[in-house]
Amino acid sequence: MAQPGTPTTKQERQDRLATLIFSRGTMRVEELQDEMGVSAMTLYRDLAELESRQVIIRARGEVSAAASSLSETSFVFRLGQEASSKHALVPLAAPLVERGDSVLVDDSTTAHFILESVLDKGSLTVVTNCTGQADLVVQHSDAELIMVGGRYRRALQAFYGPSAMAALGGLRVDVAFLGAAAIQDGMVYHPYEDVAAFKRFAATRATTSVLVVSASKFDRTALYEVGRLVDFDVIITDMDPHEPQLKAAAEAGVRVISSH
Repeated sequence: MAQPGTPTTKQERQDRLATLIFSRGTMRVEELQDEMGVSAMTLYRDLAELESRQVIIRARGEVSAAASSLSETSFVFRLGQEASSKHALVPLAAPLVERGDSVLVDDSTTAHFILESVLDKGSLTVVTNCTGQADLVVQHSDAELIMVGGRYRRALQAFYGPSAMAALGGLRVDVAFLGAAAIQDGMVYHPYEDVAAFKRFAATRATTSVLVVSASKFDRTALYEVGRLVDFDVIITDMDPHEPQLKAAAEAGVRVISSH
């Protein structure tokens, strides 16, 4: 039976589908249809699209999350996830950027929305390894783009690996906005080793390193360490700033900015 407040748009349906599958790990197609209260054809189309975007995996009547402690969902899909929470962080982050600054952003979709906002300040130099972020920059004639290249991860729409690290090593920016896949016990994690290494190094290449992260990341796990919360200069989040990990970071000198 459909739950109250059944989603009506395709994006809402697919967001709820992904949330259900991620929360339970694996579900049978029949269970999903009962939970969603949609026709078999609608469910099939939504699952097919999620699978094509590398969000889920289907096999023998079961659907599993493609993202786990060992994997990450695609950049395009993440843009639609928790959009309201991510947009709420934009006005908290924007004051950290001034006209003429150099700004580094990785494949974080929260950073994507922040970049979209601050580009209007003018004369920015943007350093990124993500083509999704680069697409924003090329639309602003007064913004300079420095693309960090390497091995291309198609799902993340970003370059990683030794070449990307070497290119980053020759740069120093005013501010870096970086995302996280998971946070536990004061540590930041990511499912991919090369991505974790890139984020860790990127934080050292900025005068002000900023971790932008939604509250949901505090409930997730991932395999590789990016670093400690206290390794960042600023944390911007919609998590309650009294959450123990954030409180400990603030006591260690990290500036915690919360929309909560």
